[in-house]
Amino acid sequence: MKRALIIIAIILLIAAVVGVVLLGGLMMNNYAETGSVFGSNSNISGSFWENIIGDEILNEVRPDVPTGNVSNGTEHPSTDSKPKPGVTYEETNRYLYTLLEDGTYSITFKTPNTPDGVLTVPESFNGAPVTVISGSEKALTYVKTILIPDTVTKIESKAFEDFSILKKVVFGKNVKVVMSKAFKNCRELEEVVFNEGLDTIGSEAFTNCVRLSGVEFPESLRSIGNNAFMGCSSLKSIELKENVASIGKYAFADCESLNKVTVSGKSIDRIGEFAFTNCRSLKNVTLGEGVRELPDGMFHGCSSLKEITLPETLQVMNDAFKGCSSLQSIQIPASVTSIEPSFYNCMALVDLSVSPENTVYHSDGNCIIETETKILVQGCKGSTIPDDGSVLRIGNGAFSGVSMNTLTVPEPVKHINSEAFWYATINTLYLSDSIEEMHIGAFKYASIGSITLPNGIFAIREEVFYGCKELKSISIPQSVKQISGSAFEGCHALSEVIVNGTLRTLQNSAFANSAIDSITIAGEELAVGRSVFRGCSSLKEIRFTGTISFFDTNLVSSCRSLERIYLPKKIAALPQGFISVEDSFEAIIYDGSVAEWNAVGKNANWYVSSSSFTVICTDGEIEY
Repeated sequence: MKRALIIIAIILLIAAVVGVVLLGGLMMNNYAETGSVFGSNSNISGSFWENIIGDEILNEVRPDVPTGNVSNGTEHPSTDSKPKPGVTYEETNRYLYTLLEDGTYSITFKTPNTPDGVLTVPESFNGAPVTVISGSEKALTYVKTILIPDTVTKIESKAFEDFSILKKVVFGKNVKVVMSKAFKNCRELEEVVFNEGLDTIGSEAFTNCVRLSGVEFPESLRSIGNNAFMGCSSLKSIELKENVASIGKYAFADCESLNKVTVSGKSIDRIGEFAFTNCRSLKNVTLGEGVRELPDGMFHGCSSLKEITLPETLQVMNDAFKGCSSLQSIQIPASVTSIEPSFYNCMALVDLSVSPENTVYHSDGNCIIETETKILVQGCKGSTIPDDGSVLRIGNGAFSGVSMNTLTVPEPVKHINSEAFWYATINTLYLSDSIEEMHIGAFKYASIGSITLPNGIFAIREEVFYGCKELKSISIPQSVKQISGSAFEGCHALSEVIVNGTLRTLQNSAFANSAIDSITIAGEELAVGRSVFRGCSSLKEIRFTGTISFFDTNLVSSCRSLERIYLPKKIAALPQGFISVEDSFEAIIYDGSVAEWNAVGKNANWYVSSSSFTVICTDGEIEY
């Protein structure tokens, strides 16, 4: 009996011990899940059990967690799952690491290790690789060299912007993308060693790296963003390999030392506008087969460029060569199907030719002519316009910025398009009588010493001779019935204008700010616009004859020398503000009777500052 009781006691003791162990395990599991041995609804914290059981024992049930501080202030992340992407950890106040979706880390610099100014980017954190460089909390002004490890695949925007003494960067083997402004304004940067495998250089990535003198682009590179190397004024040559598909706007603009460019181009889809603008030392350009379009401004201001060979794949030529003042010759390939005026201010250009195999354009007399439409689309200093009927129209901008001594626009040319001679310099220009129309701004800002207008034109269109500062005299043919708005405005040397026929329309500001001394205008029910002679400081006398149906306001203003205005017998009412003249004004001489004068508004407010002036009529004088 006694032995049986002992056996029962031992069994009960064993059961009690097992129960205690099981209960302890349950409480530890609750702690691991909720931070409390009593589960999620308990108010007893884990520190209670730490005091009783000991921190060392509790640590045995905690899973491993990354070292460092969690950005949300929690000392340890949840133990039932891995840390969530986006959590940031700090390592000894030197680096910040942010967990990414793929389990790797991005790095941000606080006060990194930089012995002798060398920043060696860490390869890993917590056993996982660093794949992204996010940048720095502020520009590190003591870093001279950056060594990027092979784990890094991406350099984020502004990562190293404004590192003021950075001189050298060496890329690891696996960098794929350099984002926008990554090295912008690193003005001491002299050397960048790219890796094979680099795919993309983002917009403004190296803008204003003024000491960067040489860059070797890898075969793998496909895309260069807008302004990527703009202002790299020490860069001397570039070679873009066959895989490059896109060059952004202004990508190499203002690289003033750049003298050689090679674009292999077999894969290229797009070259952005003004890609090489203002590369003033550029002399040698090779465009590989594959380039299909020259964008606007591609070589604007490349004043040292003398010759360029265009690829046989080229289809579209936009305004690409403006200001290439040393360019002497160019041949258009057979593949080209669209040409915009491309050679504004190419003052040395004397040789323009088109491949005989081209089915859209041909060349004759150093002119490029669209064969079917008979439009002369591009001329140059060495041009002679053919008179065989192959040209009927001078196209928009065809001779813009051209400088030459003499040019004849022969028969049977009928039209001169808008801005055809914009900013051209031509000492003597002959226009044949076959010309029927000169369109808006045809000779705007041109420097023309002498011109004879064709006898067949009906109108002188808006701004046709606007700003022709060298034009001294003009004879308006008898056929002209309309002088349009601002037609001769700003012709500061124009002192003599002869109107040979009768006008029906004289529009706003037609002769404003010119040097006319006196003018006689015959009208046939003439409608006169406002401000026709505004700012003609040398004008002394205006004489209207014939008939006038309408006067707008402000015929003259700031005409300090004006003395007399002659009006015809038949005129409409004169509006308020008809004239605004200075003290020298003497008289309005009116070829009519006093009664008729009263009918047209004798007491109108004309803004005459003279102490007195006279209206002289056929039957007497009226003094005001």
